[in-house]
Amino acid sequence: MTREPLRSRELGGADPLDTQLGLPRQSLLQRLRDGRLAPLFQRRAALGLRPGIAPAIVLVPMGMLLGPQVLNVLSVEVLAHLQVGISIGLALLGIFVGRALAREVRNLRVIVAGNIESGMTIVIVGLALWFIITQSLVPVGGSAVLVAFCLAVTAAASSGHTADPRSDPAARLASRVADFDDLLLILTGAVLLVLVRRSYGPVSPTLLVAPVVIGVAVALAGLLLFEHSEEESERGLLVLGAVSLIGGASAYLMTSSLAAGLVAGLVWTLLPGRADEIVSREAQKLQHPLVALLLVAAGAFFVPSVMVLWLVVPYVLFRLVGKILGAISTAALLPGIRAVDLAGYLVPPGVIGVGFSLTFMLALPAEAGRIVVSVAAAGTLISEVLGMLLVPAAPTSNGATDEMANAETTP
Repeated sequence: MTREPLRSRELGGADPLDTQLGLPRQSLLQRLRDGRLAPLFQRRAALGLRPGIAPAIVLVPMGMLLGPQVLNVLSVEVLAHLQVGISIGLALLGIFVGRALAREVRNLRVIVAGNIESGMTIVIVGLALWFIITQSLVPVGGSAVLVAFCLAVTAAASSGHTADPRSDPAARLASRVADFDDLLLILTGAVLLVLVRRSYGPVSPTLLVAPVVIGVAVALAGLLLFEHSEEESERGLLVLGAVSLIGGASAYLMTSSLAAGLVAGLVWTLLPGRADEIVSREAQKLQHPLVALLLVAAGAFFVPSVMVLWLVVPYVLFRLVGKILGAISTAALLPGIRAVDLAGYLVPPGVIGVGFSLTFMLALPAEAGRIVVSVAAAGTLISEVLGMLLVPAAPTSNGATDEMANAETTP
């Protein structure tokens, strides 16, 4: 048996014993990251976040296993204490989206394409589920429209593809479309949360601007503090405090912490100073733990029932229809990619949709909230598997690379 040449870190190079032992084996995560299953196990959570290993396909089932329905490690009492962490995690996702949006606002064509695609998915899934809920015995009371469109918002998110853009330029462009569909999703979700509050009683219309007020106020306060902080540990605490304040204030007012975080990220990026750089460096340390918390929590809140099974099949089906029709509608704006390929790349779901289901669960009545988070969690897993089957193969030539690169940056 021949052995691969060994690259040793030892002084003097590899000795005979090292040569006999051969190269160390790759870890499981490395094999998942580099192998054919990489598109399934490596996902972007939202615009502005790096792809990470162990996304929904791993962490949501882990949450189901640890939750009250199986092992009860994450009991109902523990999950109740996680609500603050969930709001903080969503605020952090919003900050990343806001920062990236401020930096890439010149990609107007791709932004418009992403919002058309997500808008069509929201409308198609929302109307279909509203009809099914009203014609069946799903126990949501008078909240059928709200539940249907809350689920539609969770279905609209896409994570795109994580293939090497040098070998698959179409995947790169599709990923940009998937990134920018987060914007309409966040804005629609913020409006839905106000409508959910109105179902409990009259609320002031000014609640619609609450995420803007929270985001701007915390961003300006953080800007003053970050500029005068000297030590790295101090800056880390200030960033964590700002993110926690956005999440806590949003949870108290029952408004969207994602939208508030988006506004704060925009302010920190657009205003002069070091705040953007400081927030980026410190928040990246929290990125993967908080995304993991959101996915595990969504799995733990999952409650299997006949109603969930009744809704998850049309949820996945009409989400797929929405992505196909959205891709057909936006392909004309994106020269160099076929509508069928774009639709395939948009099938894998985005983590931000699962996160939004947790926000809706906390705002809706108990039974309706459990149905929303359970359908969104199960639908995300099924859509992940469909994504593996439907993502098109990488093209053999890079002839379209320049044309698609121009499409990404042409306003």
